Amino acid sequence: MNGDREPDGGRREAVLVVDLGTTTTSAMVLAPDGSCHLLRHENGWDAQTWMPTAVFLAEDDSGSADGFLVGWPAFERRADDPARYRAEFKPDIGNDVPVPFGPKSFPVRVLVASVLRHLREAADVCKPTPRRLLVTVPAVPGPARRETMIAAGLEAGFEDVELLAEPLAAAHAPVVGGPWPVGTIVLVYDFGGGSFDTALVRIGEDEHQLLDQDGLPTRHGGRDVDAALRQDLTPAADRYLAADPARGGLRDRLERRVSDATTRLKHRLSAREHASVDITLGIDPQRSSRRRLREISDPIVAGTVDCCRALVERRGIAPAELGGVLLTGGSTRLPGVAAHLREAFGVEPRTTEDPVLAVVRGAARWALRIPAHATTGVAPSVVDVPLKWSFPQEEAVLVRWLVAPRDAFPAGAVLARVRLADGSLHDLRAPDAGRIVRLHAIDGERVYGDDWLVTVTKTVLPGEEASYNIVPWATRAAPVARDRGAGPAGSEHLHAPREGGSRPV
Repeated sequence: MNGDREPDGGRREAVLVVDLGTTTTSAMVLAPDGSCHLLRHENGWDAQTWMPTAVFLAEDDSGSADGFLVGWPAFERRADDPARYRAEFKPDIGNDVPVPFGPKSFPVRVLVASVLRHLREAADVCKPTPRRLLVTVPAVPGPARRETMIAAGLEAGFEDVELLAEPLAAAHAPVVGGPWPVGTIVLVYDFGGGSFDTALVRIGEDEHQLLDQDGLPTRHGGRDVDAALRQDLTPAADRYLAADPARGGLRDRLERRVSDATTRLKHRLSAREHASVDITLGIDPQRSSRRRLREISDPIVAGTVDCCRALVERRGIAPAELGGVLLTGGSTRLPGVAAHLREAFGVEPRTTEDPVLAVVRGAARWALRIPAHATTGVAPSVVDVPLKWSFPQEEAVLVRWLVAPRDAFPAGAVLARVRLADGSLHDLRAPDAGRIVRLHAIDGERVYGDDWLVTVTKTVLPGEEASYNIVPWATRAAPVARDRGAGPAGSEHLHAPREGGSRPV
């Protein structure tokens, strides 16, 4: 319980903010001064604002703490031994089935913890090093997924782990054209590499409200567009292999080159009418057109729009009530996405500066308000007093006490941290300066609003009355000891003696 680094009087902690996606992961560090730093990841020739959500089980001399290479280093080693490479494991979070890596296997939690540990080490360039983690999750992750994400964050070395729903994070992102008006109902259209998610969010003054959500976990992600486009490039690779029987051993490597070339071609056609791409030496550059990409992607995009339309209708929202559509995720760059949505809802879709970073940037802006995610305790006007707090939600789980028994604290200090039912963290602040006498709840315990969670001794300031009433719930009054030898001249520090008095349990 290192209370001197906790937020007192509105000070911020350093926070690592992570958007762990199915295919890519991005992260930002929120510094105590409120500045945000986007982590960049070297891929061998450039520094990217994201990294693949991938791990590779390396040899013992890999230099990694747990034997896993993460992100771009893992991606670069995927050809060495495909059995030791895993990507796109996000959908399996919360599943107890171990993931095989050759002769070994690991729970998905271990893979997620490796990714988060890698990001924590990358964030070490920012001082102070973040000990608090904010990670985004699907709108309705389910208890098993939620618990796995929290456990992975703790296993990665973070002291506090907080969850934030991805559509709420996206709704906090800065939008091109200015912020949404308060009260606007926004359709968040999250078209990522592995899946499609959509949600309805009502914009608030500070906090936004998640109204409803839906999604398509399979066959409606950017990788499905890649798979269809890859079929256009495969014949050229097959002809190259068939031309020389000695090339048969190159099939696996050539298939990976075709996959990489497909992704590059898709990105180029998202910005141009025509584009070409090289697969390898000996194969002519392969050309395609934006029209061809639309032929491939339109059925997938149409499915996502149908999902959105069903969500809006299920919620009973009239077209005039829908204030906007927010595009997030790299696949929103596909040609035809905006046109399909415009036709379906009659509004011009809006986007952020970079749709790939919308969720992590929005989560970082949400994290700026972490000092406000706190409640100040209520105390009677006595010296030895119990404290209780009201929570934004009915119940919570006590994560940990931040001030130990017998330790002193200033007014406004964070005494404890709880996790609400939605996975977010909430701080419990002291109304006055004092000292902890006794804790009435332990770490991991479920607590409820208006429970008496701790007894404290208030600090009596110079000039205050040096008497108090009997604590109403005490079995008998404890004598008061007056210590005039400490503190400013004329001050009195009142405390119940450590023996001979009665205190609540």
